[in-house]
Amino acid sequence: MSYQTKFFKRHGYYHVHSKFTVDQINEFKKEFDSLFNEKRQRFHVKFQGGNHLEANHDKNRWNMLLPSDSSMLKSAFFSENEIFDLLKSVFDKDFALVFFSSDISSPGSDFQSCHQDTNDFGVALNVPLVKANEKNGATHIFPDTHRISENAPFSNESNNYSDEEVIIRANSLSPLSLNVDPGDCILRDLRLIHRGTPNN
Repeated sequence: MSYQTKFFKRHGYYHVHSKFTVDQINEFKKEFDSLFNEKRQRFHVKFQGGNHLEANHDKNRWNMLLPSDSSMLKSAFFSENEIFDLLKSVFDKDFALVFFSSDISSPGSDFQSCHQDTNDFGVALNVPLVKANEKNGATHIFPDTHRISENAPFSNESNNYSDEEVIIRANSLSPLSLNVDPGDCILRDLRLIHRGTPNN
């Protein structure tokens, strides 16, 4: 078993440092910014009636599906050996890319509640197009919480933690801030407890 696989199974995430060129990142970001600007224009019209969220996902936090013909998806970044070999090693069966979207913490956003993305096993592959840190909204993760207890073995089985139990569990632990550079790849078990942080 590779170091990457052992680390992921133990801690519930793995950080791959960027292998993209600056030109590739700029291409991705140019395309993304155009889509995001159009999205905000449509939704700000919808929220002019005093909606307190000021965005479509949470306070000043945006979520946006991305087109299947995007330059990022066409780059097949997910098939890079370090990423794909890890994915193959943690799934019991065949797997597929089923969701391609973004999550943007805009200035003025606040802490999200600590949560799992789902009780079921799956892997999120996050690729930031800007530097993210404690100043502008890094993701907080709670390592090892994808397993039902600190000493439990890794499993693909679902867990049944309620939202309340997730928060109680997180409150007993200290989060790790995922500070990332443009083009980094973060693989994250969907059961791992995490939260978005404010963009100040």
